[in-house]
Amino acid sequence: AIVIIDPETGQIEAQYYTVAPLGGILYSVDSGQTWQASNLTNQMVNAVARDLHKSDVAYAIIAQPETLLLYQTENGGQNWIQRGKLPLEAGNWAYDLVVANLDGGTYVLVSTASGVWFSTGGSDWEQVSVYRPTQRG
Repeated sequence: AIVIIDPETGQIEAQYYTVAPLGGILYSVDSGQTWQASNLTNQMVNAVARDLHKSDVAYAIIAQPETLLLYQTENGGQNWIQRGKLPLEAGNWAYDLVVANLDGGTYVLVSTASGVWFSTGGSDWEQVSVYRPTQRG
């Protein structure tokens, strides 16, 4: 919803409702006192995760009509660069995003309705296999 209020009277001048993805990512360079829009304005952002070993690096998953896109920032969220696209089998909605640093490598994991997907750079994705023990007994 977008609501426009007259600053002098406090009355509502106009209101608009939309189902379009008018989201994005905001960033702050002054500890949250002011906020500005990044270059991901008007994007449907499903999840954001920071790289805990690199203070200005984070990743975001953007939902598109048929797929999911992985974006990365290296400057604290001011600018985002597309790093990859998940396979069509992953679907078009992400539930969560995790960044893991293991053995000197950075792994990005994305959970979707079809399972968990991982990548080391964003261009190649693999679905995580799930171990399911058999019941004995």
